[in-house]
Amino acid sequence: MRLASIVLLALLAACAPPLADRDAERDVQQPRSPREQMRYETAIAERRVLWGMSKEEVLKSWGPPMRKKRTRYRGRVRENWVYRYSDIFFDSGGYVTGTTTAAR
Repeated sequence: MRLASIVLLALLAACAPPLADRDAERDVQQPRSPREQMRYETAIAERRVLWGMSKEEVLKSWGPPMRKKRTRYRGRVRENWVYRYSDIFFDSGGYVTGTTTAAR
């Protein structure tokens, strides 16, 4: 029974995509529904940044950053846009994955 469990786990592990492939899949932006697109357009009009926005949408919302930084993490290039009180982090596909805001 124990040997069968080990063999089953080995087969399942062999079928799973490598971690790098799973990370690459996250960097691909899926098409948005009309309702979701409206949410992003509203955020741009209100000068907000949402997770999943493209670089172009961030530029429309906040304008150009003060500076841009590139870092390498787990063999992949990540970009960080620095604004006066906030940083915006992008994945290698060019979509927002996070933000930080400094205390004023």
